[in-house]
Amino acid sequence: ALVLLLVSAFLFGCLQIVDRYRRAPKYPEHYTYELQAEYSATWSALVNALVEDLRLPVAKLNEKTGSVQLREELVPLGRYCDCGAYSGTANRRVTIRVKRLGSKSSSLTITARYHTEMELKNNLGQVVKKRRITCPSTGRLEEEIVWNVKRRLDI
Repeated sequence: ALVLLLVSAFLFGCLQIVDRYRRAPKYPEHYTYELQAEYSATWSALVNALVEDLRLPVAKLNEKTGSVQLREELVPLGRYCDCGAYSGTANRRVTIRVKRLGSKSSSLTITARYHTEMELKNNLGQVVKKRRITCPSTGRLEEEIVWNVKRRLDI
């Protein structure tokens, strides 16, 4: 009876660990939006939306190549990325590309990458291993950026 109780307790503990460290669901690697606005207007609206509306930290701007890189920053888990059952913060890196599609159309491709360090603990609460976890974007930041760009373009 004692052995059965110990085996049951061990299996229950293992199931809790597996559930706690479940993998996050799949999301697209990047989000692309087509806009009915010329390249220069889209570029201006994007820069203003990032700096003035969203107050995101811009690291590099290159209008000629159409690329924007945001400075890496810490963000809370859950709102902008899905790391499964983990909690805490994640490092976020964002790259945005503006592309001319025609004289009156352009596109935005937004790639947001998140990662965090997680401590794996045993049943006694001791840290067994640390590992880097890549967390997919939920698309919320991308939607906020595009919404603000569209608002500035009046489309």
